Amino acid sequence: MSPPGIPSILPLLVLLAAAPAQAEVGCTESEERGGARPTLSGPTQTLDSEDGSFRIHWTDEGSDAPTGRADTDGNGQPDFLDRILTGLTVGQESYREQGWREVAPDDGAEGTDAVDVYVLGIDANGYAFQTPAAEGGDAGSSCAIHLSSSLGDSLDGILESVAAHELHHCVQYAYTTGAPSWMLEATATHQQYRVFSSPALQAALQILWIGRLSQPQRPLHDLGGRYEYAGFVFLHFWESFGELDRGRPPLLWEALREADGDWIAALDAESERLFGRSFARTFSDYSTWNTFACGRDDGSHYDPVLFPCTLPDTSVPISLVDGDLQLELPQVPYTAAYAEILPEGDERPVELTCGGVGEDGARAQVRLLSLDRFLRAAEVVDASARGDEPFVVRLDDPLDVAGSVLVVVTSSGLDPVRIDCTVQRVEPVLPEPPSPPPPDAAGCGCAGTGEPAASALLLLGLGVLPKRRRRRFPDAVARV
Repeated sequence: MSPPGIPSILPLLVLLAAAPAQAEVGCTESEERGGARPTLSGPTQTLDSEDGSFRIHWTDEGSDAPTGRADTDGNGQPDFLDRILTGLTVGQESYREQGWREVAPDDGAEGTDAVDVYVLGIDANGYAFQTPAAEGGDAGSSCAIHLSSSLGDSLDGILESVAAHELHHCVQYAYTTGAPSWMLEATATHQQYRVFSSPALQAALQILWIGRLSQPQRPLHDLGGRYEYAGFVFLHFWESFGELDRGRPPLLWEALREADGDWIAALDAESERLFGRSFARTFSDYSTWNTFACGRDDGSHYDPVLFPCTLPDTSVPISLVDGDLQLELPQVPYTAAYAEILPEGDERPVELTCGGVGEDGARAQVRLLSLDRFLRAAEVVDASARGDEPFVVRLDDPLDVAGSVLVVVTSSGLDPVRIDCTVQRVEPVLPEPPSPPPPDAAGCGCAGTGEPAASALLLLGLGVLPKRRRRRFPDAVARV
């Protein structure tokens, strides 16, 4: 049986009626088309990239003949070939600059060790297939690429970015062939939008933002309905938290390699290395960042230049608390739910008294953020909860009566999470005046240095939010 390949369905706003997001090549179809190395419907022509890294295979006849075979620039070859080469070579250079591994050369099954790229009629925009790597290397696999012949006359940037997306799957195979589907697609999508941009691609990007933000109840690693492609948001967070570092995604894939594709183990290891905390805590940070995206963008979290979201009516669904707080996260692990508590003229801080989060395997992070009238986080407190163990989480400082308290609940265990908390107002905790430091030998006060507060990294990630008019957002989930 031939490898099934990785489907790459670019969710284009202009092509939403095209191939379904979960299009898969079945075993029968793979065998009929030759698997990773298909037989084209007419005489095969080839074109090699200048450095010999890629060989493109296409035909002018039959069902595999590409659309848009014009040569508008007069360089002697159809424009679709120029566009594919642009996607491959520009993508290759970008991945090198970021520190990704090189694509592993194959075993020369097509006469060279180049990555073979086939243009043909398929049921998706592209596929990447594992192929045997040349002997002597430590790569997980080499790769062959299929690109849809229907993209030959597609809008600017589409064919180029699909080629770059599939190429990144080839890069991923150089690390491991055991990575989960969601990580494969999330990373390749993150990289393709890093490399290419156009009006059509920006329109598609908005669909992906909607897909992730509007469905926090779905697990981070869930599949279907383009959700895994929209996982680029997580990679964007991962490289941006604290400070922008484009070297983090390649190192995450090194951790995936070390963990034999176990993504939770890899994320735990990298989270401890980078941020000094478990991935359960970092996932809470990621879920918090999502409250400050798109319609609630404050300019201090996701960089609006890298992956802009231009949808003012899109945000995570936040329920308004009226009485006690009740939230459910039935799918596990790594899901999120949000609620908002309004001060209603009372500046006293909020305390939640909760009776556990579910069965023995339930694990949750419960975070309270005191937001002022400009949506700036004035105070952040966390509680880790497990099973049926009661817990209390409270704010200490007075509230801004024109602000709100945001509740972010995330799951990280094996059982569903149920939050049932009594909401109370408590008196603020006034800080004790500091004692003067003892004088040193020269008569000057000496101040010692201590470890940073546990929330220091989060507050760095939250940043200082610009002043803005407070807006209310509907509880309903945004839909396309």
